[in-house]
Amino acid sequence: MRRHDVGTSSPTAPAPEAIYRPLSMVGGTGERGQQVVKVIALLPRRADLSREEFERYARETHTPLVAQFPGLRRLVRNFVRSDPHGPAPAYDAVFEVWFDDAAAMRAAFASPQGQAEIADGPNFLDLARFQLLVVQEEDVPPARDAS
Repeated sequence: MRRHDVGTSSPTAPAPEAIYRPLSMVGGTGERGQQVVKVIALLPRRADLSREEFERYARETHTPLVAQFPGLRRLVRNFVRSDPHGPAPAYDAVFEVWFDDAAAMRAAFASPQGQAEIADGPNFLDLARFQLLVVQEEDVPPARDAS
């Protein structure tokens, strides 16, 4: 797989640092004092990569960068599988990244490790379709059988 030439980025693809800018707007604590911050990244592969190349790169190169984030609480990598009876999925992978709070999250992405991760995105991602969501997770217990 060839590395992305940053100097020739697509005019429709935003710069990697612009995609991560919403992280700087997250602050405070969640409802009921909950402070854990979870980042969900929806990852679309570049059109010139096969699914196998994308997954190999994500496993062998990109994930180790994320795993080095200072303050990282948890990291989950999910690869999307196609439904043979449905449309092609919009994304190829979903990463879930947990931090203790918003300050830890901002510090992680501002760190040298975070900057290396951001710089690596164009090497395998379609940045024009990439989505980054900061969420507050709420556990919902399963319904109990009334019988």
